Amino acid sequence: MGCGGSKPGPPPGLPPPRPPPADVPAPEPAQKAPEKSLLAPEAAAAAPAEKSGNVKVYGVPPSMNCVGAIMLAKATGCGDMEKCMPGEDTNTPEFLKMNPFHQVPIVKDGDFCLGESSTVLRYLGEAYAKDAYPTDPKLRGFIDWAMDRFSSTNSSDAPATIYPLLGFAEPPADQAAAGKKCVDNLKEFCTAFLTKGKFIGGDKLSIADYKIAPFFFSYEHPAVQEKSLVVCPDRVKQFNKDFAAACGAPAGMLSSAGGFALKEMLDKKLGAVKEATPAATGYTAAAAATPAKTTGECVIYGVPPSMNCLGAIMMVTVGKCGRMEKCMPFEDTVKPDFLKINPFHCVPALKDGDYCLGESGAILRYVSSYMPDTYPEDPKVRGFINWAMDRFSGAMASDAVATVYPLLGFAEPPADQAAAGKKCTDNLKEFGDVFLKGKFVGGDKPSIADYRIAPFFFSYEHKAVQEKSLVVCPDRVKQFNKDFAAACGDAVGILTSAVGFALKEMLDKKLGDL
Repeated sequence: MGCGGSKPGPPPGLPPPRPPPADVPAPEPAQKAPEKSLLAPEAAAAAPAEKSGNVKVYGVPPSMNCVGAIMLAKATGCGDMEKCMPGEDTNTPEFLKMNPFHQVPIVKDGDFCLGESSTVLRYLGEAYAKDAYPTDPKLRGFIDWAMDRFSSTNSSDAPATIYPLLGFAEPPADQAAAGKKCVDNLKEFCTAFLTKGKFIGGDKLSIADYKIAPFFFSYEHPAVQEKSLVVCPDRVKQFNKDFAAACGAPAGMLSSAGGFALKEMLDKKLGAVKEATPAATGYTAAAAATPAKTTGECVIYGVPPSMNCLGAIMMVTVGKCGRMEKCMPFEDTVKPDFLKINPFHCVPALKDGDYCLGESGAILRYVSSYMPDTYPEDPKVRGFINWAMDRFSGAMASDAVATVYPLLGFAEPPADQAAAGKKCTDNLKEFGDVFLKGKFVGGDKPSIADYRIAPFFFSYEHKAVQEKSLVVCPDRVKQFNKDFAAACGDAVGILTSAVGFALKEMLDKKLGDL
């Protein structure tokens, strides 16, 4: 997710001309990335000072979506922040050549650029901070799950609790309810991801810890607790203490940045600056669990009409490394056996032997360990694929809710269907211009990003979505659908036929209402 005025959208007045679309970066000859450890303060004090590298992370100190990547760049020594004001600097032609979506953060490494906060963190982890993003598929999968869960669920709490105090959003109508929801989500997140060690990555910082750190830091601030009614959990407070100790000097930008650090801006909301209440108890790690054993069969829990499930189902079918297990949301996802797999009551979920994962993006990345061609190892190629996935999940997921979901019976139609259809069409065209220069996002072969978008693109071409939801399906999307079907063969059959519950079958039923 990014920050370009908070939510992506057109700038005031006429936008500058659209820059040429990005190309999929060509894989570079394998080069050993600089081996730089994320030093604890005492180790850093003994190490010789190093000049910052050339990587630039564009953003500003009060943007929580930017600060994680900036701290990671500083901690590894690979680069530093390039100040870039959302709205003011993100509308210039120079910026739009780097990111046509008007958002920060972005990372610039030489001539290579990427957007979306999680994408930037993954790129820095792949290229410069390997200890923060381990290559073991199971460890990496857990980190990806935490990041994607936080992005999809916990990030929505910030606009109702932190953003109003920073001047980025209006307060919610029911602040008490917003505060309680935020606290409940924080506790649930901590229970799932912060019981095996100090951090999500265990005893060492991972890119997921950098992702959540600015948010957790803000939730402990007295202004957020008193004005936004967020009762900061003790586990969050302990994380903040441990993160500051492990990250060292780079974490200082959370507190001091010439008046624009998160702490400095939140302090202004208090008549008298108060110290946050310390955690009641120290953190005690849970007993070490036996490492999960995998079998090589990825069982994907989900149902055929779920677009978020279908990408992984088709992928394991193509790769002959798994199968679908029918799992009905709200019916099967509340059962104790399922909650052992995914405590968040959501599909898709993955089970590979004793190993379990949630979140569609995390699952696709894990399955790629069995299908390496779908997620090439080159950090720049992976970065481009991740950018497409995160852009689609962050900015375009709401389009499906307003156009496809009502026809499937999953949501109410929007108040202004014409506006929703136009927004969806515009986003599809923009996505195609930026990410689909070749047959697929990944080039000539489907990547994990192509599996992610395929069920949505298939639905947008359906006559019912075009006529009832007023989506004008771009020709580029139609061509993608044709190419994807040819590349994946029989695996795409689940899109059209599933005993009455395939996307096509369910959408066909709406044609009688036209």
